[in-house]
Amino acid sequence: MTEAARAAAPLLPDLRVPPPDAPGPFAFADRERVHRILDASGWSDVDIRPIDAPSSVAEKDLLSYATRMGQVGQALRDADEATRARTAEAVRPAFDAYVRDGAARFTAACWLVSARA
Repeated sequence: MTEAARAAAPLLPDLRVPPPDAPGPFAFADRERVHRILDASGWSDVDIRPIDAPSSVAEKDLLSYATRMGQVGQALRDADEATRARTAEAVRPAFDAYVRDGAARFTAACWLVSARA
């Protein structure tokens, strides 16, 4: 999603970068924030470990995925057709380095979280 946002930013002046604690796909990106939330909720023995998971999107679905999800998708909801087309033209090449054998392949960064109630 960050690749799409970087590529679309010059075309979408209203593209909003959400604050780190905003709801959304990156709401728990900060390990310390996750720990504070669990700790404040009464969990103990909190253990947070990074996991990189291989992920992919079929090449035929990539443009739809990149322009309908995340910040770009939100910014394009009320955009006119010309803006959508220009944005799609800018976003698609941003993923060229990730596409091979019919799919965009990337690593999804995740946390493996365990704790005791």
